Amino acid sequence: AAAPAPPGGPPPDGAKLFVRWKGDDGALGSGPDGYYRCALVDGDVVGADPGIWEGDPVAFDPARDDWCYAENPTAPPPSSLAAAAEEPARRGRGPDEVPLVRALSDAAALNGLHADGERVVGFAAPTEALLKAAHGACCAALSDGDGEAWENVKLARSYYDHWRPETVKVILLAESHVYTAPEDRVSKRLSPAAIAALRKDHGYDGPAGYLQLVHCLGYGEPQLVSDGQGNKGTPQFWQLLAAAGRDVPDPWVKDSLNDVLQNGTPRLADRIATKLQVLKRLKERGVWLLDTCVVGWYIQQEAKYKRSASTGEVHRVAKQRPPKRLKRPALLLSWELYMKHVIRQVADEGALECLVPLGKEVWNAVGVDRFRAAAGAARVADPLPAPNAWLQGGYGPYFSIVSRICREVCGADADATAAPADAPLDAPEAAALVTPEKARAAGD
Repeated sequence: AAAPAPPGGPPPDGAKLFVRWKGDDGALGSGPDGYYRCALVDGDVVGADPGIWEGDPVAFDPARDDWCYAENPTAPPPSSLAAAAEEPARRGRGPDEVPLVRALSDAAALNGLHADGERVVGFAAPTEALLKAAHGACCAALSDGDGEAWENVKLARSYYDHWRPETVKVILLAESHVYTAPEDRVSKRLSPAAIAALRKDHGYDGPAGYLQLVHCLGYGEPQLVSDGQGNKGTPQFWQLLAAAGRDVPDPWVKDSLNDVLQNGTPRLADRIATKLQVLKRLKERGVWLLDTCVVGWYIQQEAKYKRSASTGEVHRVAKQRPPKRLKRPALLLSWELYMKHVIRQVADEGALECLVPLGKEVWNAVGVDRFRAAAGAARVADPLPAPNAWLQGGYGPYFSIVSRICREVCGADADATAAPADAPLDAPEAAALVTPEKARAAGD
């Protein structure tokens, strides 16, 4: 936000600052009067508000941006900092109350629940009313246009429910699906020809709407959607799901899970058959993939890069929508108002044995105590990296870990790579499956 700069010239590298965001009411900032804590690193401000804005460098202009020193007494802060003691009363709330707490309390009360701080007390049936409360709370926390449409949230729920195992033994808990624009949900729904083929060849009777969610067969397969336009898909999650349904060697054999990808199975009919085989196998084994956040978090936008002034290295600039400092509130609101009730309902059925969090941010936002409370007697596994995380050496070892967890709970599955009996296919144009044995024979 634009404001006169404090006296004394631009801050030195490493200075600890308070900044305020344009168009932000400051409700989540830990500093007084809506300021957020950060540090100046290589000309960028880097978040230093634990759980609110951490890391995530943002370009900084000391001549135009609204900022002040957080610790340097030689540069006096603006008058708002001097009034810090009066800030809670002026905002109309107690000194320990924060907007996340208020939002959670209000949404819980509207649905007959009670919130204590950042937690909803106890558990309830995961009704559509609770799902709608979680969606509304998340959208209220996000900027206009960054909160996904309610129709998208309902569609996502229909996909999760369609692939829910009758007996859930393992839950893989990811962060969120990808934000889907309302116009894409309509224009990219499965085409009539695709629906007819899926029903005829595979007995598919699930949702047909488009969503950037791994369970949606049109996501990543433009030939299946009505407008025929390209969409990237989520190959990492398809490999993760394949690993969860198979006995993956440890150490992992490179390319052994590529049959769910276009480069491993170029022919569309074979690839779709393989993907459906994976989803059906998970349902049979009792493995259920869910997302913590009820709204699609990641909004596709142009990637931007910046060269470090000190090291010369090129870094990817953090995406501006939605602001990363709002991720923890969105995850917590989703968890407390809806997702923990879904997981507790499964745990109460008595068959759940393991909850596997996927992603450091999910683990840090929700916390092991919340996971254990919801999972009941089930084991909460150590968190695994998100499948789309940038990892040195790749995700291969974690595919083996996921496979081992599911094998220990659900039993071995030596035939998991066999072609499904209910999916007659034409002769493939290229080798459709790359089994571990073939990969070993071919070498790395």
